[in-house]
Amino acid sequence: MIELLSKWPARGPLYDQIGLSGKAFVDATIQEVAERHRIMPDDLIGPRRDRRLFLARAEAMWIVYENTKYSYPQIGRFFNRDHTSVLRACKLHEASLAQQEAA
Repeated sequence: MIELLSKWPARGPLYDQIGLSGKAFVDATIQEVAERHRIMPDDLIGPRRDRRLFLARAEAMWIVYENTKYSYPQIGRFFNRDHTSVLRACKLHEASLAQQEAA
């Protein structure tokens, strides 16, 4: 198993550093985030919206956005969401990271 999060934060696109690109990177990110949050990978792309899943999904979407050239609509298709859901999730995760750094 590729440990994406152990290489974070990284310089430059993370998918270049681990030798994955495209859909393989997205799949590996979903797997890693699911394991980290102790949830099933299918839950990250499923319809459920409880807070725990939303926060994990937001983290996965943000990692994909920051490390690939995919647009919000493209990322949304991987997670069965529309582009506004991806935008909101990425902004929320960035705010969460800023809050953690300030603490």
